[in-house]
Amino acid sequence: MRIQVEANAMRHSKQVRAASRRVSGLYVGMSFTAVALLGGGLSSCAQLGKAADACGLSCPAKGVLEGNASISGIQSIDAFFGALVDFKGAADLMTANVADAKARMALSLGLPAVASDVELKAALKAKIDANVNGGLKVKFAPPECKASIDVAVDATARCDADFDPGSASVKCEGSCTAEASAQMKCSADADLVCHGTAPGLKCEGSCTGSCELSASAKCDGTCHGTCSGSAGTQQNFNGKCDGTCKGECELEVGGECAGACKGECAYTPPSAECKGDAKVECKAKGDAKVECKGECSGQVEPPKAKAECEAAASAKANASAECTPPAVDVTFKYKANMNAAQKAEFDAWLGGFKAQLGTLTAEAQGRGKLLVASAGSLAAAAEGAVKGSISEMANAKADIKAAAGAGCALQQLGGAKQLLVGVQGQVEGNVKSVADVMSVISG
Repeated sequence: MRIQVEANAMRHSKQVRAASRRVSGLYVGMSFTAVALLGGGLSSCAQLGKAADACGLSCPAKGVLEGNASISGIQSIDAFFGALVDFKGAADLMTANVADAKARMALSLGLPAVASDVELKAALKAKIDANVNGGLKVKFAPPECKASIDVAVDATARCDADFDPGSASVKCEGSCTAEASAQMKCSADADLVCHGTAPGLKCEGSCTGSCELSASAKCDGTCHGTCSGSAGTQQNFNGKCDGTCKGECELEVGGECAGACKGECAYTPPSAECKGDAKVECKAKGDAKVECKGECSGQVEPPKAKAECEAAASAKANASAECTPPAVDVTFKYKANMNAAQKAEFDAWLGGFKAQLGTLTAEAQGRGKLLVASAGSLAAAAEGAVKGSISEMANAKADIKAAAGAGCALQQLGGAKQLLVGVQGQVEGNVKSVADVMSVISG
């Protein structure tokens, strides 16, 4: 688990640094754009004075760094600034969720809620070493952050006046899911997966939840019933069985069910169609992108529109994504000579610890990945399309209000760069912190 987590952290860090390089190149030639504005008879907003205020030509007192996106009065440019504000809000949510999970973890170990990562790691190691032989073996279900396709379409329409929502085509880098009533069809570059009750309760895929075993079989989850393993046959068993289990096998993170799957089954239907109330998932093959009209688990590729609008729509969809903590399965062996009360106390602590691990994984490997992708696309758009739109507005024979708005937008580009760089550092810090804390466990 340590190797996997640290590798993920390194990949995230490299992505963030690459995005940072794009941001650091912003606004080369900004002075040229400013000269074009001034050469067209425009002054800075501060120089417009009372006449500008009276005519509605003055710049707002608060800018992008203060959370204000209504800067220029120009639809596409202000929509882009709005995406930046949402991007910052999503990063703040990530920071808050990571801090909350670490605070709960710290309090459960007798530390102050504001304990440092170093203190938290030391206390975690001491807790595990005092109760467990050989460490914890942790298995995670894949973290899911689902972005709404409707958000991307709506954001594009609010940004680009020429965009037709009725002809929108949105793609997803990952998988797209929809309710059965949506009648979604998968394209040739995607695999169909149904999520719901297994036909005849026989799951030919991955079962999550309760698996009833009327005959002894392997159980990759928690066995409730009879365990026949290295310690012999144990009745009324509750735990990890190293042999075969008869009774109920609880599969928290999904797995093979040799009996009746009473939970949710993820399977590929023989008829290429999901039956009943099963949810439909189109999972992209390799690096393919699938057309999506439901929820995207992965990076959203918005409809074709102005470049700044595509970046804004993707960022808004990613910022609005709902990240669900994945199920966490932990296996271990108690220390010798632990009594029933000590085992019960550790089990109770472990339940909370698993919930906190799930939150940290969802934020670092789910939301963090989406925010890194958004940072790169927003930086590229700011460097090219947004600056180009401002220059076009300034140099064209536009009305004075639009030209003044372009001047206001120009003044905010520095704040946009500052916001992007700051958020990238914020996300990178969260990812590194989570990897550092989770390095205590193995899996």
